[in-house]
Amino acid sequence: MLRYDVTMNDWVIYAPSRTMRPDDFASSNCDKASAKRCPFCPGHEDMTPPEIAAFRDSGGWSVRVVPNKFPALRIEEPEERHEDGRLFRFMGGCGAHEVMAGA
Repeated sequence: MLRYDVTMNDWVIYAPSRTMRPDDFASSNCDKASAKRCPFCPGHEDMTPPEIAAFRDSGGWSVRVVPNKFPALRIEEPEERHEDGRLFRFMGGCGAHEVMAGA
């Protein structure tokens, strides 16, 4: 969703659904304990949506790209504009939001 920011005179991304995402993986580096339940570590591919792309070698994948389960933008979002008074304007934000994971 996009909202119009009257103070900046510009449209900004507003993603209320992202408050539902887990915060268990705040670190970009997994230690052994967290790697057992990390959806972005090798061997846990079933914990993520199907991959969009991957770079593989004989040892498995080195980088995977998957759709974000909690996207800020969606491809299917209608772009119609809405107004609720003079100061509150919003519209759908069309775009893709993916996650890149490296092994």
